[in-house]
Amino acid sequence: LADGSVVSTGSAGGLHQPSPFFRNYGPDLTGLFLHDSGALGIKARATLRLIPAPEHSGAISFTFGTATDLLSVMSEVSRRGLAAECFGADPYIWGMRLWDDDIGRDLTRLIGVARGGNSVIGGLKDAARIAMTGRKALKDVEYAMNVTVDGRTAAEVDHAVGEIRKIGSARGKEIEATVPLAVRGAPFLPPNDILGPKGERWAPNHGIAPHSRAVAVAQALHAFFEARADLLKDHAIEWGYVTFAVSTTAILIEPMLYWPGAREAYHERMIQPAHLAKLPVMAAAPATAAVVKVLRADLTRFWMEQGCAHLQIGKTYHYLESRKPEVRMLIEAIKAVVDPQGLINPGALGLNR
Repeated sequence: LADGSVVSTGSAGGLHQPSPFFRNYGPDLTGLFLHDSGALGIKARATLRLIPAPEHSGAISFTFGTATDLLSVMSEVSRRGLAAECFGADPYIWGMRLWDDDIGRDLTRLIGVARGGNSVIGGLKDAARIAMTGRKALKDVEYAMNVTVDGRTAAEVDHAVGEIRKIGSARGKEIEATVPLAVRGAPFLPPNDILGPKGERWAPNHGIAPHSRAVAVAQALHAFFEARADLLKDHAIEWGYVTFAVSTTAILIEPMLYWPGAREAYHERMIQPAHLAKLPVMAAAPATAAVVKVLRADLTRFWMEQGCAHLQIGKTYHYLESRKPEVRMLIEAIKAVVDPQGLINPGALGLNR
């Protein structure tokens, strides 16, 4: 805490033989310090429950004609708990941004796919299929959904994939499952995409909507950008979005902005030198940067007005401002107890701003 004292939560907070084996003992003090963006304390140590890696997995992909079809199917798959991962993208991100390089020639991904198969032979077959189809598998894809399924047995995986096939086929067309296999094979790649493929600037922004409102929020997001179409055109600002199912409860919608502008020291430091050398160097565009700043601020207010939740709330999204008075009072009271002088991460969550 701010005064230097250490609080252990759950069963680890006991006087006698403390052990962090059970989080939910008494009020969930662990939860109090989660998602606080460092406003209430500094996490010194965490104990994580380990679960066995799945022994069997499968993948399936679809393309849909509309965002409504994509989100409706993602929600159904998510609600039923059929997927380990379920993610999608609109035509702009899918066709122009997400897979600019040919994944069939991406050695890192192919090695990961080969190693990650249910068997050595199965993994090699998956890698060979990706190498042969490559980017061709992504041709004519509009709104795409990619799903990975995990299970304890092959029969369990096959059943889940079959159920997803029924759900997806009612609204869309099944395509080669190249992408979910590639992502599972190499999920943690270098952050080379923090600049666009033409060297332009990039910034994401997101909201998490309940299944019951995911389609309506996406429609409102399209209207948000359509109302600013002339401004975007004047400044060559482009946008598209990706979607992720969050457990069985919600859909995360993440629009990404691309605009012409000079790279910064951060990009030079984070992007791999070989990749950075291939990107064009763009000139500074201060007028466009000012427009993007306003656009991003408008987006954060849009999410608030849509009643969406967020990850990474920190100092970007309107958290405290968006809470009911009783909730604000409780959060501010907790902050006053654990950090009465406002020393820890002032401004996070909108506290001590």
